[in-house]
Amino acid sequence: MLLPGLGDARRKLLEDWSLGRQHVVQTLTTKLSGWRSLPLQLCGVAHYDIDTARDSYRKSLAMYNASSDVPHHWLSVVMLDRASPLYQQGLNFLLGETPIDD
Repeated sequence: MLLPGLGDARRKLLEDWSLGRQHVVQTLTTKLSGWRSLPLQLCGVAHYDIDTARDSYRKSLAMYNASSDVPHHWLSVVMLDRASPLYQQGLNFLLGETPIDD
């Protein structure tokens, strides 16, 4: 310890720092958690990295299929529902068949 008698002040400072850090982490987690749910998860399909884009679509499809008993956002229905014309294109995208130029 550099200066005697600062042990309690240092402990209090470290406790406050830890509480503040926990608060920031919780706040950011809450604010950004929407990006891990539908329909925002579908935004990842536009990622520049094709593997990340496919992973995002795969996760979106799994979420959609796991929650078939609840109403979904129209974008989720258009892109992920088996009755949608885009459904087969999405599966082709997952399999690596991309009709767009690289």
